[in-house]
Amino acid sequence: MVHIERYLRDSIENEKNLTWNKQMLELVQERIHENHMAPEGVADEKTAAFEARYDAIVQTAAKEYEDVPPSDYYRDGYNLYLRMAKYKHNHLLFLSNTLVEPDSNLCERKARVLKGENQPGHFPAQL
Repeated sequence: MVHIERYLRDSIENEKNLTWNKQMLELVQERIHENHMAPEGVADEKTAAFEARYDAIVQTAAKEYEDVPPSDYYRDGYNLYLRMAKYKHNHLLFLSNTLVEPDSNLCERKARVLKGENQPGHFPAQL
């Protein structure tokens, strides 16, 4: 979902007249936060409510792009909406499977640590 958040932020910046991208970003961030607060899983009722809100936001995107088609200059937001509609199950797998991390995979988290240590001005903690 980290990539989805990044794409949503890009869409917000480039498609200021649309609302679906802001709504979806808030929803995704809320759900990731809930997921972190309840590592054993979230109740099925909350998951169903989240999925219903997700579907409603996707419908909002469909309506907004129908009213104002994407420009030839910037189509990334529109393409993101299409992917979110088509691959809903993949994007929301972390809701039903607690083994799936919503934010990043282990490799990326480990790489961030290594990258941070190699940054100029970073001094490793002394033992």
